[in-house]
Amino acid sequence: MRVLKRTAKIELCEVIKGAGLPEGAKLIKAYATAPSGAKRVLYMMASDNETLMLLFYRGKDDDLGVNMSAKNPVFKRDLPKRLDMLLYDLESGDYSEIHV
Repeated sequence: MRVLKRTAKIELCEVIKGAGLPEGAKLIKAYATAPSGAKRVLYMMASDNETLMLLFYRGKDDDLGVNMSAKNPVFKRDLPKRLDMLLYDLESGDYSEIHV
């Protein structure tokens, strides 16, 4: 939880490209260090430019975490699945909030 709170600061993140986002949303990538090693965190920022929604939290040594970008075929394959899961959770109310 601490890693997510530390990385959920827009000024520390990088906007990256991604397909299939809701209108006005952006993908925000952050780099973090946790007790278990280096991590990559990907959020979707809502069109209000304040709300971040977690899409991926991965180690930098796995197939997706090594390169969270449109150049990575694993990322391109998994992003639509994660977006669908996120939208389903939002619609069903099945989520929790972290306040930073």
